[in-house]
Amino acid sequence: MTVAGHAVRIRIGNCFGTEPLVLSGARVVWPAGSDKGRAPQMLLFNGSKTVSISPGAALVSDPVDCAVTAGMDLSVALYITGLPATLTAHPGARATSFIAPGNTLDDSKAAGAPQICTRWYFLCGVDVLSHSATALAILGDSITDGYGCSPDSYSRWVDGFARRLQTNPATADVAVLNLGIGGNRRAGAESPEAGRA
Repeated sequence: MTVAGHAVRIRIGNCFGTEPLVLSGARVVWPAGSDKGRAPQMLLFNGSKTVSISPGAALVSDPVDCAVTAGMDLSVALYITGLPATLTAHPGARATSFIAPGNTLDDSKAAGAPQICTRWYFLCGVDVLSHSATALAILGDSITDGYGCSPDSYSRWVDGFARRLQTNPATADVAVLNLGIGGNRRAGAESPEAGRA
C-alpha cells in the first residue's frame, strides 16, 4: 500500500479467460506483523460472496471499511470454484502466491500452503479510499516493473520512491501506481499448470 485511507476495494479480473471465473468467497488478509489483531475481512461483490466473472471482464469488490496506512502489507485470498482453462496472471509480480485445495478462507493455517510461484493470479489492483490523496502513475519498462528484485522485498525503484514521498508531509498523500511493463506485457494468459513449472 502506498497511501493511507479508510477503505479499500479489490479488483479481480478474468481478462484472458475463455470461461467464467467463479469465486465462492474472497477475503482481505492482514499478514502477521503488519496490523496485529485485525481479523480477515470477507469481500462482497454487490453484496454477494459468490460471483461469476465473465471472460474478458473484471469486477471491483464492495468497499471494505478499514483504516490502512502507507507501507502496510495485505494479502487477498480467493476461493475459486470455477477455474478458466486460461488464467489471467502477472508473471513479473515478484510477490509470493500460495495454493491449497478446498476452501481455506477460514483456515488459520492457510498461510502454510505450498508456495507455487511469484505471480499474481486474477488480482488486478487495490483501490484505497481517501479524501485527501492524489495519485502519481509511473510508466516504464521491466526495471520499473521490478526485474532483478528479490521476491517480496519491495525493492523496486518505484517502491523506494513511494517510501521517500512518505517522509515528506507535503507528499505523504501521494499514491504511487506502478504501471511498468515487463516484456511489453503487464499481464498475460497462462495455463493452470504454468506456475508449477
